[in-house]
Amino acid sequence: MENYIPISSINTFVYCKRRFYLEYFLGFRTDNFYTLEGKEKHSDLEHWTDGGKYYKNIYVYSENLGVEGIIDIVLIKDGKITIIEEKRGRRAEWENDKFQVLAQAIAFEETYNKKVDEISIYYEFSNRRRYIEKTEDEIKKLKEIIENMKSIITSGLVPKFEYTNRCEGCSEKEVCLPEFTLIKEED
Repeated sequence: MENYIPISSINTFVYCKRRFYLEYFLGFRTDNFYTLEGKEKHSDLEHWTDGGKYYKNIYVYSENLGVEGIIDIVLIKDGKITIIEEKRGRRAEWENDKFQVLAQAIAFEETYNKKVDEISIYYEFSNRRRYIEKTEDEIKKLKEIIENMKSIITSGLVPKFEYTNRCEGCSEKEVCLPEFTLIKEED
């Protein structure tokens, strides 16, 4: 869809606004060990589906949110629909993962006119799922995130740099150059 934001960019934006700017606005997309391993982990998950039928890489979009993307897994079991986002790391309360999968669920409901019964993130290293609730407050926050993303896209302004411990493992570290940005901003 024209001018729709990729749902995966929601994850990037919440993780780091500067990374979102580098990837979405400037077109940089660098893989590192973590991103390459994450892509490889999108594998057969039949060992924990307990006989439910699952579909992988399902395209969805939402006109209401202005987003489009791919859902890793849609599991249908006992008449219930579950959206599952796969992640390589350990189970944690990652806000970026939560808002990505929440947008996927909303887009699925809009695309296929079917109610999503359960939303979850599967963390490979922990071999566990995190379940996400779709509340009005969370939907409101998601819409605010998307509006902030659109603001950066339309303005073209570079988000202020914020150095965190995430910078060390970031796939865009060599493009972002956090060490040099820190020095420049301290001057």
